[in-house]
Amino acid sequence: MADEHFHLTNTAFGITERCTLKCKLCIAYIPYHQNPRDMTIAEVNTILKRYFAIVSSVDSFCLTGGEPLMHPDLLTIFEVLNSYSSQIKKTMDITTNGTLNFKEDVVRFLENHKDKIRVIISDYGKYSPKAKTLAHNLRSLGINVRVEAYNGESPLYGGWIDCTDHTLKHFTEKERDAQGRSCHYKNKRGYPIRNGELHNCARSYWRMKQGIIPRNPNEYIELLDTTASIEQQREVLKKLHAKVSVTSCAYC
Repeated sequence: MADEHFHLTNTAFGITERCTLKCKLCIAYIPYHQNPRDMTIAEVNTILKRYFAIVSSVDSFCLTGGEPLMHPDLLTIFEVLNSYSSQIKKTMDITTNGTLNFKEDVVRFLENHKDKIRVIISDYGKYSPKAKTLAHNLRSLGINVRVEAYNGESPLYGGWIDCTDHTLKHFTEKERDAQGRSCHYKNKRGYPIRNGELHNCARSYWRMKQGIIPRNPNEYIELLDTTASIEQQREVLKKLHAKVSVTSCAYC
């Protein structure tokens, strides 16, 4: 655990790049991964150990994907995450797209830890055939469920956001900072972990991965790099946390 207190609002850990859906405007670009994979338990252990050494506490820590219910070792991942529950101040979350049911052993875990668990169901209407039943069944066990509707007349955030245009749009630091100030994700001060890399947002990760923007060591942390010191990576994250904008913001 960090020597000085460093608190984050939320972090989303992508444990798989596989999904049951192929949403064209997926915010995590999941359909565009050439060889989607699951994080191994060894990787999960390393990532969480290093994350919770760098970060003193976080309000909400979310397991996401892809579709996290596709991960064959979901229960084990939950158990590892739960070992850091003292540093998770509000909720241990998991997202699902309403296409799969939880396995019975995972449901038992959710029920036994319902004081801190929250299930977030993304409801895509006809593409999420299990969403309503899943929400009902989990709530009947006293499990905290949040349904986010991405269909109908009043979809969350006004509907789908198109983040597939990666052309440079803001050419000065002032313009880039203005974009950063207006960005929901940047203002939320949440961070995704993708393939072991903690970034400012999923677009920053994807753009570095695709070579659209250069890999800037001051704009992400490689949590699988156990040769880097905890103190060094904490300083990088603290400075990233304080930035008004990052390179990727110029492309949004």
